[in-house]
Amino acid sequence: MGNKNLIPYDYRALITWGVIASFLFTFSQTLLSYSLVFGIVFITLFIFLGLFIDYRLTKKQNLLMQIKNFTSMQIFIFKIAISIFIFMSIFSILSLKIDEYSFVYTLWIFIISIFSLILSYLIKTKIYELHANVLFLTSIFLLFLSMFLNSEQLRFFSQTLCIIEIGFGYILIGILKNIESKTQN
Repeated sequence: MGNKNLIPYDYRALITWGVIASFLFTFSQTLLSYSLVFGIVFITLFIFLGLFIDYRLTKKQNLLMQIKNFTSMQIFIFKIAISIFIFMSIFSILSLKIDEYSFVYTLWIFIISIFSLILSYLIKTKIYELHANVLFLTSIFLLFLSMFLNSEQLRFFSQTLCIIEIGFGYILIGILKNIESKTQN
C-alpha cells in the first residue's frame, strides 16, 4: 500500500479550485441576495463539483503511485478543507442575511492563509508558504483599511483581492506545481 504519510496530488485539481473560487467570489453574493435558496444550492453544487473533481484526480494520482486507498494525510487535508467550506459558507450566508458582508471576504482570505500555511508544513513546499504569507498580510491590510473605508468600499476591495489572490492564486500555484511535477517525471 505504501507510506501513509504520502500526499500524492494532481495539481490540476488546484486549478479547478481556483476557477471555482473565482466564480464563487464573483457571483455568490449576488445570487444569495437574489434568492437565498438558489444561492445556497449554487454554492453547494460548485463545492461538490470541486470535491468530485479533486477526488477523481487524487484517486487517479494514487493509482499511478500504486496506492489503493487515500493516505491518512490526504484524508486529514480533506477534512480540514471540508471544515473550512462548511463553516465559511454558513458564515457567508448568515452575514448576508444580517446585511453585514463587508468582513466576509477578509475572513475568507485569513482562513485560506491558515489552510495554505498548514499545506506548506505538510507538503513542505515554499509556494504554499509564500501564498499563506501574502494572504495573511492582505487580511491584516484589509483590517487596517476597514478603519478608513465604508462597508461597501471594503466589501468591493476585499472581494476583488479574494478573486485575485485566492482564485487566480490557486490557478497559478496549480499550473506551477503541475509543470514542476511533469519536469520531475
